[in-house]
Amino acid sequence: MTIRTLCARLGFGLAVAGAMTGNASALVFDSGTTENFSDTVPEGIQVYDSPAAVPTTLNVLAGASVGSTTLVHDFSVLNAFPGATFGDTVRGFDQSDVNLHGGTFRTLDLANGAHGTILGGTFTCGGSARCVGLFDSSTATIAGGDFATAPVFAFDSSRLAVTGGSLGGGVVADHGEAAIHGGDVGSVQATNGVVTLFGSSFVVHEDGVADPILTTYGVIPEFTHGTISGTLGDGTVLTDMPYQVGNNGNIVIAAAVPEPSTLAFLAAGAGLVAGVARRRRH
Repeated sequence: MTIRTLCARLGFGLAVAGAMTGNASALVFDSGTTENFSDTVPEGIQVYDSPAAVPTTLNVLAGASVGSTTLVHDFSVLNAFPGATFGDTVRGFDQSDVNLHGGTFRTLDLANGAHGTILGGTFTCGGSARCVGLFDSSTATIAGGDFATAPVFAFDSSRLAVTGGSLGGGVVADHGEAAIHGGDVGSVQATNGVVTLFGSSFVVHEDGVADPILTTYGVIPEFTHGTISGTLGDGTVLTDMPYQVGNNGNIVIAAAVPEPSTLAFLAAGAGLVAGVARRRRH
């Protein structure tokens, strides 16, 4: 049970619940129904299940402008559409769903098993070290959008699948997993995590080494950095994309998977890494 729901069941007012969750002036949606929002609010927005534990769905429509942090809790749903503007971070918690169809965003953070789907939109990142951060076993699929200025991170056993979008800031797996099937990805990095690239015709060059270290499918060695060229599953051509493999990291090069389910992508990379580890031990 969240603090907000507990307050409601004990009869406390919205101001008390808002203060306990860090934003006493936020606009709260907890009706347990589907609501549409297209206004301007300098404060933030908070979306919760109703006191009867019924999820709320909030559609943030064109013309809406949210000045401060947006929080989505419980099993509730936030849908953001083209023309909406979020001036601060959108955060999903618990088992919530955050679906970004379009709009302008600063950053997105998902935690505690939340799920996100990004189909479009522009992320300004606002001087942050990341455009998107996945924490605590959260999951996300990126099929569109512009993330030009900072990386997308998968932390803490979280899972990311990329099938499209412009990720000029790159993808980082730090104790998490990332599967890349498409999109314009600026760089990849793995430290205590796994990044899997699905496609064909890959050639991997390690900095300072004349010949390619990989010209077929396999695992790029730990503690190396260099460039990757090849074609992702969606046809996107990578030309000398920078990579870096850190401590206990793995970057896996694998064949494209025809019409996979979004998060099942990750199983192939994890299996290949386990196989390589077994061969190393023997």
